[in-house]
Amino acid sequence: MNPRVKKLTAALVVVAAFGGAYFLRQQLGLELDADRLREKVEAMGPLAPVLFVAAVALRWVLFIPSALLLTVGGAVFGVTLGTVYGALAITLMVLLQFLLVQVAVADALRARVPARFAGALL
Repeated sequence: MNPRVKKLTAALVVVAAFGGAYFLRQQLGLELDADRLREKVEAMGPLAPVLFVAAVALRWVLFIPSALLLTVGGAVFGVTLGTVYGALAITLMVLLQFLLVQVAVADALRARVPARFAGALL
């Protein structure tokens, strides 16, 4: 592929991502104001922490940086609850990834280990 076409495609993807984010923000009525965001989260009730934990735990699938989500969690839930929810979410994320590796590729990895080292594996 031509380097110029690659650059143009990358620029179009960035513009589409920003345009999509702007459209989504408009549709959801979100503003870049911490107090309004906190009000919207409080209106969600007990579902808000569940959604936050799910978003952080699945952030690697959603391609959302953890620093962004954890900062928003601290701003919305407060330092203490944001830390608790973030720690819970990251713990769930690690457990989920561990289970996926065990289910998906553990046998393939064990097959590549020489027989003399097989006893060292669990």
